[in-house]
Amino acid sequence: MNQTSTKAPAPNPASPTYAAPPVIRSYALSVDAFDHLKAMQRAYERREGARMTNSQALERLLNEHLAGHFGSTPTN
Repeated sequence: MNQTSTKAPAPNPASPTYAAPPVIRSYALSVDAFDHLKAMQRAYERREGARMTNSQALERLLNEHLAGHFGSTPTN
């Protein structure tokens, strides 16, 4: 009897947060937008007691926005 298992994608060693390689993009933000990103990043870090990169904070903000509930738990 053959058993096949479905495995989750291997973690990306460059970014352990993601199962698949992240898409790398450069973009410009206004100072106000960047200040808001950093304020949210610091709030997440205080609440969770762990450091977070700008990319992680931006992804979290976008996921919360998409889900329609800000300040919630991460969706990934």
